[in-house]
Amino acid sequence: MTNKIYLSEQALDYLNNLMHILYEKHYFSDRENAQKYVVELYSEIEKNIHIKRAKIPDYRRRCYGKHTKYVTFRKNRHTTYIVFFEKKNDNYLIEYIGNNYTDGQYINNLQVD
Repeated sequence: MTNKIYLSEQALDYLNNLMHILYEKHYFSDRENAQKYVVELYSEIEKNIHIKRAKIPDYRRRCYGKHTKYVTFRKNRHTTYIVFFEKKNDNYLIEYIGNNYTDGQYINNLQVD
């Protein structure tokens, strides 16, 4: 059986906005490279969410329910993305995506794989 990944509207908005932010803040010199970065991030999430050790957050559980867990994806030595999700059978619903800058302070002892 294959894993299926679903994005909430908020998670989809985050990824779409991330492309614009990366370009506008000059992390990438052109929009195509910013888009490629986000596509690669999503691809990494899609390929690896099921093999990473999920952790239980205190902060985001209050926002997204008692079954929410998270995994981390390190893109470089400065930026780690935190993916909050719920899992049923082989289906993953990604509720929210943040990073160590926006959400790291809300997770006690943020552990990065």
